[in-house]
Amino acid sequence: MINGVSTGIELLGVTVNNFNTLHAWQISTGFVAGINTLDFVIRDDGVIGAFRTELSGSADRIAVPEPGTLALLGLGLIGMGAARRKKA
Repeated sequence: MINGVSTGIELLGVTVNNFNTLHAWQISTGFVAGINTLDFVIRDDGVIGAFRTELSGSADRIAVPEPGTLALLGLGLIGMGAARRKKA
């Protein structure tokens, strides 16, 4: 599950005869800005088993202007408006 919502990825019915077999899976949707939570739900069917996962990947950051940048932009626009008004 990602952020409490099922990913739809299930390995039901998979028979593993040893602990040397890995099953690949991938999640590319369901992420939100900020911190995401990934939960694994393991069912105990009475057979001795194990769980191992390796996570890797990257996230692209979205550039968000800092408040100071927005303030300077606003002052620049006001200054241009005032200069244009004086010319007219």
